[in-house]
Amino acid sequence: LSVANGVVRFEYDDYADPDARKELSLPATEFLRRFLLHVVPKGFMRIRHYGITATARRQAKLARCRELLGTTPAPPLPVGADTAAVAPEDTTPRCPQCGAPLRIIELLAPQPPDTS
Repeated sequence: LSVANGVVRFEYDDYADPDARKELSLPATEFLRRFLLHVVPKGFMRIRHYGITATARRQAKLARCRELLGTTPAPPLPVGADTAAVAPEDTTPRCPQCGAPLRIIELLAPQPPDTS
């Protein structure tokens, strides 16, 4: 919309409110920082979904990967089933920040504090 006095004003689509276009004013440096997050460095190519995660034939590709790895797919859930009710209780320790499963590599004995 405008650039004046080191401030950039522009319109954007708010995906939380799909019927509204909103206006935002940012300092020019912040606008450029956000804009440059979308610029791919020279020699790189933007790839959104590639390989086994590509939408086309994803299920078939994942099934082939499971076959090659020798794993068996989980049985399909009944239609309308609640996953918490069907899945057994998981006792795997979880990361307190992101909830990802933790894998214990080694338990360390407590050490006396360093008093030097």
